[in-house]
Amino acid sequence: MRALEEKNIPKYLCRVVASYFINRVLKYNTEKGPKEYKITGGVPQGSVLGLLLWHIMYDGLLKVPLPKKVKLVAYADDVAVIIVAKHLDEINLAFDKAFERIKQWMKTVNLQLAIHNNKAVLITSRKKASRRARNDVATIYPISGSDD
Repeated sequence: MRALEEKNIPKYLCRVVASYFINRVLKYNTEKGPKEYKITGGVPQGSVLGLLLWHIMYDGLLKVPLPKKVKLVAYADDVAVIIVAKHLDEINLAFDKAFERIKQWMKTVNLQLAIHNNKAVLITSRKKASRRARNDVATIYPISGSDD
């Protein structure tokens, strides 16, 4: 809701969006009969407002100052961290700084990063790339190009 207020969205629209998050219940069947689970966060996948709310929320992340070699690219409901550097050590250093700032931003908006849901792609023109990239944060998929 804070992201909506910071964008000066009219209060009546903020109330409409707030009502979207009130009294939400997941109903499901079990072997012992129907059950209910109170939902306290998130938006339903594929919901009409989901993508719009994601964009409003993550706009703040795209404004976080990052090291020179680092760019954030948002597409649909994903964010890619793009780092271009000549040496893997530079990539690791830039990533560490960027990741720390991203985690700080996420903490300020009460979000958590799903580490198991992240992937890293290392694209290189070298035949042998060191595998020392940060695999504690994401699964690494090295891709080697031609050696021109």
